[in-house]
Amino acid sequence: MRRQEYAMPMRVFQFLRREALAIPLSLAIVVGVILRFLALDAMEFKADEFNAFALAAAYLQHGSLPQVGLQSSTGLFNPPFFLVLLWPALLFRVDPLFVTGWIVLLNAAGILGLFLFLRRLGGLTCALPATAVVASAPWLFILSRKIWAQDALFPFLILMGWLLISYARDRRPWHLWGAAASIALLTQLHMSTWVVPIAVALWLAILRIRPRWRDMVIVIAVFLILYLPYIAFHVQDGFENLTHTTTQNAGSILHQLRWMVGINGAVGLDYIWGPVRPAAIPSWLPGAAGAGTWFLGIGAVAGLFLSMKHILSSSSRLRFPQHLSALDQYVLLLLCIALLSFLNYLVMGVPAFPHYHLVFLPLLPLLCSLALMMLPKRISLLATLLLAIIVSVFLVLVLYFLTVITDHPDQLNGDYGTPYRNAQDHWIPYIDAVRKGQVRLPKG
Repeated sequence: MRRQEYAMPMRVFQFLRREALAIPLSLAIVVGVILRFLALDAMEFKADEFNAFALAAAYLQHGSLPQVGLQSSTGLFNPPFFLVLLWPALLFRVDPLFVTGWIVLLNAAGILGLFLFLRRLGGLTCALPATAVVASAPWLFILSRKIWAQDALFPFLILMGWLLISYARDRRPWHLWGAAASIALLTQLHMSTWVVPIAVALWLAILRIRPRWRDMVIVIAVFLILYLPYIAFHVQDGFENLTHTTTQNAGSILHQLRWMVGINGAVGLDYIWGPVRPAAIPSWLPGAAGAGTWFLGIGAVAGLFLSMKHILSSSSRLRFPQHLSALDQYVLLLLCIALLSFLNYLVMGVPAFPHYHLVFLPLLPLLCSLALMMLPKRISLLATLLLAIIVSVFLVLVLYFLTVITDHPDQLNGDYGTPYRNAQDHWIPYIDAVRKGQVRLPKG
């Protein structure tokens, strides 16, 4: 079976020679990754970040495996994997700055993984535009630089997709087992990911893939083993924490759609810096970046229409492996996650927050890439040029935002708060207590 049906893969230098716009997109990826590592001491650091840092260090110092993580805004305790995920950094240095660098490194690995994965599925013409959007988007930059479980979602999303597509293509059992492990870990990071197992089951049903019973038993066993500490906590608690979970005010479907698009660009950044735009950021820049984000949204709609038309025209039965390429399958997987997430948000009354839409990354950037690949050549060339301009504007906005958090933190009056470097004197006694092992583990 061919790897994909949209475009034949090209050699890197041949592609760069034929496609001049590949150069700025490649540079955008490199610059976007580098910017993530700059001014780490100006990262966002508040009570939630400190609590995760302190608890992870305390469990590591005591040699104990945590049963739960931090308590969410609903009152439900999160599973413990995020605390364990911080251990590799804490083994080297008990320092919030070093741990934040570990989170950034995970996201950088996710960006590299996305590029390699999409190049394998659709060639460089698919991988470069989508990865450039992910690497340059201001929201995705902000949500990759702090000690927050949501900031660790992206690399596990890419790993899960890679293993599932590999299983659909080759039917090797270990791909399914590995995908089950990645889903079990992914769903422990944030409650927005709890729809993923249902979405994957729906995706397998659409592709008419029936795993063997033996493999399903192993999948269930993997889930139970990785969730065993969390299950044990709730059993010991008499399921009281589960029964006392509360819901919040729901966000409307328009607000959810706004964040679905905005998270891939720069819409709604006043949530981060406050209702008053920082004076250090040029007045035209947020508007230009916001307009670019909505252009990406339009491109994603075009990509969705063209890709679904392609899928339906190539197969009326949607049956693997005769009709659907691996790239088609990945699009369907992300669509299943996105649709079930929206349904869950509306039915369960989930409020509209930007980080709740990280779970179906990189859907919109990928759909934009598909639109560029399937539009007529002249239109595609102009659209690619526009995309290169948009990601450049994104990176300029990120650079100005770095200037604000390093040189003008007084201009921040939104959710970002005071950067760590400017509140370090406040945190020094607490960090020292963590280093000295004076943080007590939760009872039970």
